[in-house]
Amino acid sequence: MKNRKRALLELIEQALDFLDSITDEELSHLQKGTHRLSIGIEKTTRAETREKPTHSRGRSNTPWVQNDLDFKAVTSRLRSFQSREEGAALLVDRYPTKSLLQGLARHLDVHVAKEDDVEMIRNKIIETTIGYRLRSSAVRGTSIDDH
Repeated sequence: MKNRKRALLELIEQALDFLDSITDEELSHLQKGTHRLSIGIEKTTRAETREKPTHSRGRSNTPWVQNDLDFKAVTSRLRSFQSREEGAALLVDRYPTKSLLQGLARHLDVHVAKEDDVEMIRNKIIETTIGYRLRSSAVRGTSIDDH
């Protein structure tokens, strides 16, 4: 029973981390009822189930749990940003290590070479989520806010 309660508490922490990462606009949509929050259970891939390093007490080394909900929330936030700098700041804060960035890159289908360093991976993620919109807007001569 103790393990079940611990597992449920970990799931609640994951849900809180996800909810804490949603944008004000997303929260507004949820409050108005124009959008809904859904939670589901999906089978993970073999790479996602690998043992993560832990402290001696069995707690994760990172203050948040890296999972698909987190990836989706961060991806949504990245795509809402108006500048590369905003995206870089988020990634530095939430994904400070190469392995965490690689997980997000896999979620976004961004190719990461073994020799890519943290900065290179971060830049690839930013270009995939933010940079393409900025370039497209510049080519069309429109502001991102017009979208």
